[in-house]
Amino acid sequence: MSFPPLLVGHGFGGLVIQLLLDRGLGAAGIALCPIPRRGHWKSLFPLPPPAPTLGAGDVPPPSTVMPRRLLLDVTLGIGTAIDYANDERGPLLLISAGKSRRVSSASVAACYRRHRRSMAITALRAFPHHGDWLIVEPGWEAVADATLDWVLDPE
Repeated sequence: MSFPPLLVGHGFGGLVIQLLLDRGLGAAGIALCPIPRRGHWKSLFPLPPPAPTLGAGDVPPPSTVMPRRLLLDVTLGIGTAIDYANDERGPLLLISAGKSRRVSSASVAACYRRHRRSMAITALRAFPHHGDWLIVEPGWEAVADATLDWVLDPE
């Protein structure tokens, strides 16, 4: 018997976790200091025009078959639409670090508020005295304990 995995990602991986959960892949997800999705980067990265729709028998565009292109698409925010009202996604824990220089606590809190549109379980844990390396810096035990507590009882 196979069970869907518990997904864990930090930074860029936190965005990927949200995308995977939204698409029904994973039992639950933990996103540590997830970078914002495309909507926050519009001024930094202009987006190309939408791809034409495919008809029966058409070959998919290269971005759907080339891993390097897919990584570039996600890095630039292309194709990172998340249905924040998706009631079918698995539980999600968002973790912020107050001293992070890459992803502000306000950004993670905004992400949490967007995910609250869904009836799916969503939680936010803030660690104001931790930085970007919150899972390996002194005091990491508090982050691990809070995460484990949530995994055991996500309500």
